[in-house]
Amino acid sequence: MPNGNDSITSSEWTRIKAFFQKHSAALLGFATDHNLAVDRYYHESPSWSFRFRHPKGGGASVILERLNDSSIRISGNWYVDEYETFTRYFKGQGIDELFLEDIDLRQELEANLNEVVSWEKSQMTPHPNYEKVWSLYSKEEWDKMFTTEHLPLLRQ
Repeated sequence: MPNGNDSITSSEWTRIKAFFQKHSAALLGFATDHNLAVDRYYHESPSWSFRFRHPKGGGASVILERLNDSSIRISGNWYVDEYETFTRYFKGQGIDELFLEDIDLRQELEANLNEVVSWEKSQMTPHPNYEKVWSLYSKEEWDKMFTTEHLPLLRQ
Protein backbone atom coordinates (compact mmCIF):
# COMPACT_ATOMS: atom_id res chain seq x y z
CA MET A 1 0.00 0.00 0.00
CA PRO A 2 1.65 3.25 -1.08
CA ASN A 3 2.50 5.57 1.80
CA GLY A 4 0.56 3.26 4.09
CA ASN A 5 1.36 1.92 7.50
CA ASP A 6 1.25 -1.84 7.17
CA SER A 7 2.61 -2.43 10.67
CA ILE A 8 -0.76 -1.87 12.34
CA THR A 9 -2.61 -5.14 12.90
CA SER A 10 -6.34 -5.56 12.34
CA SER A 11 -6.94 -5.89 16.09
CA GLU A 12 -5.03 -2.65 16.67
CA TRP A 13 -7.17 -0.97 13.98
CA THR A 14 -10.24 -2.07 15.91
CA ARG A 15 -8.87 -0.32 19.02
CA ILE A 16 -7.87 2.77 17.02
CA LYS A 17 -11.31 3.15 15.47
CA ALA A 18 -13.00 2.57 18.85
CA PHE A 19 -10.78 5.29 20.34
CA PHE A 20 -11.79 7.83 17.70
CA GLN A 21 -15.44 6.80 17.93
CA LYS A 22 -15.32 7.47 21.68
CA HIS A 23 -14.00 11.00 21.07
CA SER A 24 -15.85 11.70 17.82
CA ALA A 25 -18.39 14.14 19.33
CA ALA A 26 -15.61 16.46 20.54
CA LEU A 27 -13.57 16.04 17.36
CA LEU A 28 -16.44 16.59 14.95
CA GLY A 29 -17.74 19.50 17.03
CA PHE A 30 -14.31 21.13 16.76
CA ALA A 31 -14.29 20.55 12.99
CA THR A 32 -17.82 21.90 12.53
CA ASP A 33 -17.30 24.97 14.71
CA HIS A 34 -14.22 25.98 12.71
CA ASN A 35 -15.29 24.74 9.26
CA LEU A 36 -12.44 22.24 9.00
CA ALA A 37 -12.08 19.34 6.56
CA VAL A 38 -11.51 16.07 8.39
CA ASP A 39 -9.14 13.43 7.03
CA ARG A 40 -9.42 10.21 8.97
CA TYR A 41 -6.41 7.85 9.12
CA TYR A 42 -4.34 9.59 6.43
CA HIS A 43 -1.86 7.10 4.95
CA GLU A 44 -3.28 4.51 7.33
CA SER A 45 -2.02 6.39 10.39
CA PRO A 46 -3.81 6.36 13.75
CA SER A 47 -4.75 10.01 13.38
CA TRP A 48 -7.34 12.52 12.28
CA SER A 49 -6.24 15.68 10.47
CA PHE A 50 -8.27 18.88 10.49
CA ARG A 51 -7.35 20.87 7.35
CA PHE A 52 -8.17 24.44 6.37
CA ARG A 53 -7.06 27.37 4.27
CA HIS A 54 -4.70 29.42 6.42
CA PRO A 55 -5.84 33.07 6.72
CA LYS A 56 -2.34 34.23 5.67
CA GLY A 57 -2.18 31.97 2.60
CA GLY A 58 -1.52 28.33 1.89
CA GLY A 59 -2.90 25.31 3.67
CA ALA A 60 -2.72 24.27 7.30
CA SER A 61 -3.80 21.50 9.60
CA VAL A 62 -4.12 20.38 13.17
CA ILE A 63 -3.44 16.67 13.63
CA LEU A 64 -4.52 14.47 16.51
CA GLU A 65 -2.60 11.21 16.72
CA ARG A 66 -3.60 8.37 19.02
CA LEU A 67 -0.54 6.98 20.79
CA ASN A 68 -2.56 4.52 22.86
CA ASP A 69 -5.98 4.48 24.55
CA SER A 70 -4.89 6.95 27.21
CA SER A 71 -2.53 9.31 25.37
CA ILE A 72 -2.36 11.43 22.23
CA ARG A 73 -0.14 13.85 20.38
CA ILE A 74 -1.46 17.03 18.78
CA SER A 75 0.56 18.83 16.14
CA GLY A 76 0.05 21.61 13.66
CA ASN A 77 1.53 22.65 10.36
CA TRP A 78 1.28 25.33 7.70
CA TYR A 79 2.62 25.37 4.16
CA VAL A 80 2.73 27.82 1.28
CA ASP A 81 3.81 26.59 -2.15
CA GLU A 82 5.61 28.87 -4.57
CA TYR A 83 5.44 27.11 -7.90
CA GLU A 84 7.66 29.62 -9.71
CA THR A 85 10.67 28.84 -7.48
CA PHE A 86 9.68 25.21 -6.81
CA THR A 87 9.74 25.94 -3.09
CA ARG A 88 7.46 24.90 -0.28
CA TYR A 89 7.56 27.13 2.77
CA PHE A 90 6.70 25.21 5.91
CA LYS A 91 6.22 25.64 9.63
CA GLY A 92 5.24 22.87 11.97
CA GLN A 93 5.07 22.13 15.63
CA GLY A 94 4.50 19.10 17.72
CA ILE A 95 3.48 18.54 21.26
CA ASP A 96 4.85 15.89 23.52
CA GLU A 97 2.62 13.09 24.67
CA LEU A 98 -0.58 14.28 26.33
CA PHE A 99 -2.48 12.09 28.76
CA LEU A 100 -6.22 12.29 28.22
CA GLU A 101 -6.98 12.14 31.93
CA ASP A 102 -4.94 15.33 32.45
CA ILE A 103 -6.36 17.50 29.67
CA ASP A 104 -9.50 18.87 28.11
CA LEU A 105 -9.26 17.51 24.56
CA ARG A 106 -11.26 20.32 23.00
CA GLN A 107 -9.18 23.00 24.74
CA GLU A 108 -5.95 21.41 23.49
CA LEU A 109 -7.25 21.34 19.92
CA GLU A 110 -8.39 24.98 20.18
CA ALA A 111 -5.00 26.05 21.59
CA ASN A 112 -3.14 24.30 18.77
CA LEU A 113 -5.41 25.82 16.13
CA ASN A 114 -4.90 29.30 17.59
CA GLU A 115 -1.14 28.76 17.61
CA VAL A 116 -1.07 27.72 13.94
CA VAL A 117 -3.20 30.70 12.93
CA SER A 118 -0.94 33.11 14.85
CA TRP A 119 2.19 32.20 12.90
CA GLU A 120 3.76 34.64 10.47
CA LYS A 121 5.24 33.87 7.06
CA SER A 122 8.62 35.11 8.28
CA GLN A 123 8.69 32.08 10.62
CA MET A 124 8.41 29.59 7.76
CA THR A 125 11.37 27.58 6.50
CA PRO A 126 11.86 27.30 2.72
CA HIS A 127 12.22 23.79 1.32
CA PRO A 128 13.44 24.15 -2.28
CA ASN A 129 14.19 21.47 -4.87
CA TYR A 130 10.66 20.46 -5.77
CA GLU A 131 11.45 21.22 -9.42
CA LYS A 132 11.81 17.59 -10.49
CA VAL A 133 8.23 16.76 -9.50
CA TRP A 134 6.44 20.08 -9.83
CA SER A 135 7.85 20.92 -13.27
CA LEU A 136 6.04 17.92 -14.72
CA TYR A 137 3.00 20.22 -14.69
CA SER A 138 2.32 23.63 -16.15
CA LYS A 139 1.44 26.39 -13.68
CA GLU A 140 -2.21 26.07 -14.73
CA GLU A 141 -2.22 22.29 -14.19
CA TRP A 142 -0.49 22.73 -10.85
CA ASP A 143 -3.03 25.30 -9.71
CA LYS A 144 -5.91 22.99 -10.60
CA MET A 145 -4.44 19.99 -8.78
CA PHE A 146 -2.76 21.51 -5.75
CA THR A 147 -4.54 24.75 -5.07
CA THR A 148 -5.50 25.49 -1.50
CA GLU A 149 -8.72 26.99 -2.84
CA HIS A 150 -10.42 23.63 -2.29
CA LEU A 151 -9.68 23.82 1.43
CA PRO A 152 -12.41 25.27 3.63
CA LEU A 153 -12.11 28.82 4.94
CA LEU A 154 -11.36 28.79 8.64
CA ARG A 155 -14.11 30.01 10.92
CA GLN A 156 -12.68 31.42 14.13
